[in-house]
Amino acid sequence: MSIVLVVVAAMGTFLVAVIKVSRNYIDIYAPGGVITNMFTWLYVFTASATVLLLFFVLRFIFFDINRYNVLYVDYKRYDFLSDENYNFLIELFSLCFSVISYFFVAILSVFLIKGSIEEKVAGIIVFIVLFSIAYWGVKTIIKRKLYKIAGIWIILSIILYLCLGHLVNSKSSKAEIVFQDSGEVIICNEGFNKENKLVIKMYDEKLVPVCEININEEELLYAKEHSVVYNFVGEDSVEEGLLISEQTIYWKYIFDIKKYVNDSGTYYIYITIKDDNGEVHFKNMFRYFESDYVFTKDKLNKEY
Repeated sequence: MSIVLVVVAAMGTFLVAVIKVSRNYIDIYAPGGVITNMFTWLYVFTASATVLLLFFVLRFIFFDINRYNVLYVDYKRYDFLSDENYNFLIELFSLCFSVISYFFVAILSVFLIKGSIEEKVAGIIVFIVLFSIAYWGVKTIIKRKLYKIAGIWIILSIILYLCLGHLVNSKSSKAEIVFQDSGEVIICNEGFNKENKLVIKMYDEKLVPVCEININEEELLYAKEHSVVYNFVGEDSVEEGLLISEQTIYWKYIFDIKKYVNDSGTYYIYITIKDDNGEVHFKNMFRYFESDYVFTKDKLNKEY
């Protein structure tokens, strides 16, 4: 029991360290990149390994406690199950440590390949070593009949990856549009990426098109909030990277209806805002008479 607890403590420290490192790097690198995806998979594999190990450690403790319960008729069976689970735990620790270390080396090889020629050669060599380790690992899994637990681990990791992706992408954007009686439409948006598309359409009361405008990003006014990670080299602090997950981008566009509407009447305005997070549509009706613009709704806002 004491040996298992020592191994669990060491493995737990290792898993917590990996989770913290991978979580920090996921925040720093831009979403969708190779390095981000690798650190994401490292994170989910480590987190799912933690869940698996916790389950089987508790299972082992249950069997090990019952093996000493001599008042129980079938206590000898627990003696066998405890020893069996002990061997299984050691093999599971070895498997988890090997796979997580494999991911570390794989990420290191990606960093090397992005460097100089010498680093590229080193990265290729590391990849060759990785394939050898992977081949050996698959043979070990089959030989020790760990394919079932490996399959459960992969399925659990995929589920966690999908949940994590949903949580990462669940950060919403906010759009707000103010319609002024002077004919100006102020469009504001708050989100976490700069890939935006703005489309404005207007129709008269007979639904005859008045204008359709696609606004380029260069025409938008931008503001940004972000956090930066710093590392210390000696006594000097060096900027390490931008925390993408804590970045907020604001933009504004002012649309002047007076440039397109000169005749009295009733009109409809449609506004569409798109970004990587989704899109949102606004529709408002207004009446123009004697230089005054009367809108059905003076302000519209939506979270998407």
